[in-house]
Amino acid sequence: MLGGVFAFGVLAAWAKGPNGGLDAISRFRTDLGNVSTPWLLVAFVAGAQASQMRSGALLGLLATFVALVGFCLLSSMVAQLGDHGFVGDLRLELMANRVYFAGGVVSGLAFGALGAWWAQRRSFRASVLVGALLVAEPLVVAAVVRAVPGSANTLDFTLVHAAELLLGVAVLVLAAVRARRLRIS
Repeated sequence: MLGGVFAFGVLAAWAKGPNGGLDAISRFRTDLGNVSTPWLLVAFVAGAQASQMRSGALLGLLATFVALVGFCLLSSMVAQLGDHGFVGDLRLELMANRVYFAGGVVSGLAFGALGAWWAQRRSFRASVLVGALLVAEPLVVAAVVRAVPGSANTLDFTLVHAAELLLGVAVLVLAAVRARRLRIS
């Protein structure tokens, strides 16, 4: 599992590419690399491997950190951070991303525990919570774009966010269909 989440982090860094560029492809890659849903799902899937919520929370945290380290490793190799050598560049990349590590503590623990809860019960409430959280980011991004002058240059509501929104809606619909099917049988 840890090899897979490390590879996810590396792939996310590759997809995002180095910052820079104003063309549509650069903005799309940046948006793709900044979407939080896959990062939340890393912790959720890791937590779903556990039999208890506490273990799920710890697995979610570990998976989130391993993925973030993979992201930072590749980013430090491709970013032009100056003449600091690999270790110096990696240190700078880790420091620049410390807010994501701090956020990863919260999201890793929460989504890992949520994954364990869902795996134990396959409950409707857990599925709805996951779907709602997946829908939330694109809606928040769209609200920020509308509310903050000049933010449309950096927070475009792209196909990436539309796909993320649709994934959340799909989870909600599947949860509702499953709950209805269980009530009928």
